[in-house]
Parts: sequence; structure tokens; C-alpha cells
Amino acid sequence: KIYTGCCASPKTAAKMSIGKEELVNKLRAAGVQFDVHEHAAVLTVQEQTDVLAGISGTVVKNIFAKDKRHRLYIMSALPSTKVDLNTMSVRLGTGKGGLRFAPEELLGEFLKVPPGSVTPLAIANPGTEKVVVFLDESMRSHSEPLLVHPLVNTASLSMQPSALEQALRVLGREPIYVNFGLEPKIDKENPPDLAKHTVEPQEKPAVLAAIEASGGAAAATTAASSSKPAGQQAQASTSSKGSQKQGKGAAAAPAAAATPSAYAQHQAGTDVAAITEEVLQKVTQSLMGKDLATATAEMDSYVLLRLRADVESQLNTLKNTAYTMGYGAGKGAVVGYANKQFA
Repeated sequence: KIYTGCCASPKTAAKMSIGKEELVNKLRAAGVQFDVHEHAAVLTVQEQTDVLAGISGTVVKNIFAKDKRHRLYIMSALPSTKVDLNTMSVRLGTGKGGLRFAPEELLGEFLKVPPGSVTPLAIANPGTEKVVVFLDESMRSHSEPLLVHPLVNTASLSMQPSALEQALRVLGREPIYVNFGLEPKIDKENPPDLAKHTVEPQEKPAVLAAIEASGGAAAATTAASSSKPAGQQAQASTSSKGSQKQGKGAAAAPAAAATPSAYAQHQAGTDVAAITEEVLQKVTQSLMGKDLATATAEMDSYVLLRLRADVESQLNTLKNTAYTMGYGAGKGAVVGYANKQFA
């Protein structure tokens, strides 16, 4: 599954974004030809295709990716085009495995679009100047209109390939077309063919650094607590209570281990990359009787990369759906309260 977007809180995504109407007005003022189709919220290419049944055109699939040097990419392609992140990583000069799906926190932080709304037009938002956009070479000569989101996943713009090119130029970008199926020879005499399109290495986004720090502290606390046998934990708890009952002259009881915050627990529970590694660890242990590190050395690296990408994609699908359902329920509750209509 290739998603049309990932996740970001509506509050974060809305911050500093220009909005659908402003984008539509800007493109129309510049003479870009397109039609706007409003529809229910969608998260995947298939959902967008289904909701636009009867509308002439081809839904564009989009991948939001990050390399190990913290550079961001939007890769837009026809549904039938295979986009291999491992191959793209080599072509960008970041080595095998250097390119992965971007964490959902970066979607709201940089693209500033809500769940399910990744689109090449996201470069209209401020702060996207260093996000590189690659377009599928097959789209250039595609006979049908292309269907892309106008920064939200509740509408789609139907435009000819030439109109998408024009739109990108209006937004200050020259279209970069890529043959995603190409696997060129890369060596000392044949440098990575797409490296010329990359920007300088970026610092780790503050949002990721904060999450890692918070998750790391929570993990350490949890590990320290869970490493004690149950009996020792109970004994420690009893001893602590007894100490609290002593007089003023008694030594103060050691502070209890801090309970991870709800935020830290949420981040740990929705960390797709970490959960993917845990799943792979269990799979290799169950099927091969070996830990992931040992199994990796014996497995075909391409197979493992594809498995990792597929697991991450499925987990992202599950998380995106849960986020959207939660947002919908919360919005419904607010509307119900405002209208004094309760179930």
C-alpha cells in the first residue's frame, strides 16, 4: 500500500499553512486550468480512487520520505509505477537503506498538511523550500488528467500533466521528472544520477530530537522498573510505605521511579520504525531461530529491505486510520456539544 499521506494533528498541520482556497485562488489567478472535486476524507490511493469513481482521471500516489541526512522528498507517481526506496536511496547518493518513509511528525512540521494529504502541491506552504519533489516520468505523457490533493484530503484537483507542471512553476519549482524504474550502475566512474537534486544535509528536526529524548527517558525508566523481579518490586513498595510511616528523624524514602507520561507512552506506542524492528525481530526468531542481527547477515538484503518497507507501510496504514477515526469522533463530539445534541 502506498499512502496519499500520513498523520499530523490538525492544529499542527494548520499552523502557517496557506489553506486549500488560497492555493486554488493562486493557481487560478496564474491561469492554471483544473477542476475541483470535493469528497469525503480519504487516506489511501484506493480510497481516493473509489470516492472519485466516475471522474475522469488517474489518482497520483505520493511518498513522503526522509534520508539519513534528514533531507525530505515527495515522490509522486502513477499508481502502476513501482517506487523502490532502496534504489532511490542509491541514486540519491545516500547508500542502501538511507531513504525511508518520513515519520508522521515531520508531515505536520514541514509540509503542514493534515492526514492523507501528501501532494506535490504541498510546496506551496512556507518552510518547504528544501523539500525535493520528484515526478514520475510516466506522468509527463499520461493521456488522462491527474488527480492530486489541494493540501487537504477532502478534495482533489483534476488537471492535465502540463497543468501540474505549470502549477509547480507558479509555486516556484521547476518540475523534476524521474524514471523510477531505472536502476543505473553506480560506482566511482558513474556517480549517483539524482544526487545533483539533493540539498545540503540538514540538522535533525527538533520535533524528532524531542521525541527521541522523551521516548529514551521513558524507555529507561520502564526498563529499570521491569528488570526487577515481581517479588523485589513488591518488597520495595512495602519498604517504601514503611519508611513513610517513620518519625521525622528517619531517613527519607528513595523517590519512586517516575511513571512515563501519557505523551511518552503514546510516542512509544506509535513509533512505527521501532515497532517494525520489533516485528522483524520476532519473525526472524520464530522462523529462523535467530535474532535479527544474525539473520540479517544471512538473508538477502533486498528481501529484508522490502519486508521492512512493507511492514512500515501496513503499520502506517493502521495508525493513519486510527488517527483519522479519532479526529472524526472528537470533531463530532465538539459539534454535538455546540448543538446540544448528545447520543
